[in-house]
Parts: sequence; C-alpha cells; structure tokens
Amino acid sequence: MGKVLGMVYRAVSTHLIHKAGYQLKDGKWEVALLGRNLTDEDVVTYSNPIPLSQSSFGVLSHFGTVEHQRNFALQASYRF
Repeated sequence: MGKVLGMVYRAVSTHLIHKAGYQLKDGKWEVALLGRNLTDEDVVTYSNPIPLSQSSFGVLSHFGTVEHQRNFALQASYRF
C-alpha cells in the first residue's frame, strides 16, 4: 500500500492554493492533484497609475494584472 502525501494549503486573502497527492510504497511513483484560485476570485497582483493620466485628462487611471481563473493540474513523477 502507498501513503497519502501531506496536503498543502496557502491562502492569499481568500485565494486558495491546494495540493494533495499519493505516493506508491516503493517511493518511486507519485501522483498529485493541484488547484489554484479555488474560490475563483479576481485578484489584482500588480497595479500602477498611468503616467500623466490625471494631469492631462483629469482622470486617475491604473493598469495592472489579474491572477488566473480557477485551474487544476494533475502531476505525476517518477524517481529513478
């Protein structure tokens, strides 16, 4: 019989990352399921004001990046 690998949780506000896995008895094979942004929230990871937007147009604007939507991955590994 194999063993269940430790489960890892990380919370960034309510943005959850999870990993759960299983390792065979010989320790060579491992399978894990990973999930990111399990709450499927829009999380801004970077934001910066646009230069001259307020002085030129009277509107303070920003640009930035948003974290990816909810996603899952299956990970398999073999140790030689």
